[in-house]
Amino acid sequence: MSQTKEAPATEPAIEDKEAANRIESVISEAKTALQDGASATHDNLKTAQKEVQQHLSTATEKSVAFVRENPGLALAGALGLGVLLGVALRKSDRS
Repeated sequence: MSQTKEAPATEPAIEDKEAANRIESVISEAKTALQDGASATHDNLKTAQKEVQQHLSTATEKSVAFVRENPGLALAGALGLGVLLGVALRKSDRS
């Protein structure tokens, strides 16, 4: 019988460790990228929230000022809106 040389048992283990290290590196990079993206999205949402709050606050202030300066017009507008809603809801009940 002839004897053939087999590769030492340590070589596959070294290759497996290198592959595992590469996988861990890729996972770590992906995790970092995901965390960075989530952080950036959080910051953008915080900024957007502040802007929306500021716009709503300004709109509220302008609405209150308009009603105080024009109470009759505001009352007529509210009455007109109520009539329109009433007509719309009444028609939907008949359908």
